[in-house]
Formats: sequence, structure tokens, C-alpha cells
Amino acid sequence: MIHDPCYYARYLNVVEEPRKLLRRGGLIVKDVARSGRLTSCCGGPLEFITPRLAESITRLRLEELKSAGENIVTLCPICYLRFSIAGNGSVSISDLADYLYTIYGD
Repeated sequence: MIHDPCYYARYLNVVEEPRKLLRRGGLIVKDVARSGRLTSCCGGPLEFITPRLAESITRLRLEELKSAGENIVTLCPICYLRFSIAGNGSVSISDLADYLYTIYGD
């Protein structure tokens, strides 16, 4: 399961590259309905403006991701932190760099 961070997907158009790297490493990549350039926000950008709304958005997105699998990969440290806190150990959240190191590292 991969979560596309807003900035990477919408503004930098980084969508297929992480998927290709993970697939080359032998992993199965799953997407939810709101993925790629139409990804859903993790709630992080709203954290300091409206914390309760940010938490609500994070929980909704996390539930959407969990419905497709127990292992979630993201590229963004803000998304990683938001999901880790909201998940409270109920789901595995990993940064793409960790997976890439495991697959391609020494």
C-alpha cells in the first residue's frame, strides 16, 4: 500500500517512480481510490491551523489506506509522522527510504 504525499504527487508529479522502485524490489504495490495525482491529504499541513480538522483528515485517510492493506509506505516525513501517531501501532507505516535500503542496501 502506498500513500502519495500531496506535494510530491500534485506539484512534483512524482507518482510512478516510487512504485517502479518497489516493484523492482519484488514488492506488490496497491493503490486506494484516491492515489496518484488525485491523492488525499494526510492532514499534516493543517496541524497548526486547525488541529482537530487535521486529526480528522488523518484518521479518515489512514482508514482508507488500511482498507487496502496493513503495510503503508509513504515518501513524506510529515505523512509518516501523522499516520504513525494516528495508527498507534495498529498498522505498519514505513518511509520509502527504509524499504529501498532493505531492498537495495548493503
